[in-house]
Amino acid sequence: TVRTETALAIGCDPSKPLRRIEMITASGIEYVPTIKIPKIQFWGFELKNVEAACLNLPPQSAVAGLLGLNVLKKFDILLAFRRKILEING
Repeated sequence: TVRTETALAIGCDPSKPLRRIEMITASGIEYVPTIKIPKIQFWGFELKNVEAACLNLPPQSAVAGLLGLNVLKKFDILLAFRRKILEING
């Protein structure tokens, strides 16, 4: 997911979505637009043409967006909570 203002800042227009999807949030069901982000970079990785839902997270949220399974399924991921390890391999 990406915030609407972030989508606009990178030149993507949520008012012209690829489609709308149903999302279940803490406040109920929302129908949110999806956009295609030309390029995202994180932790040394780069992906192109990533579909993302535009969802405005609460202002007190410390995150700008969330990586979904459409991104995470492209990697091998090790998550070991007790050892405080998150390992992502491309």
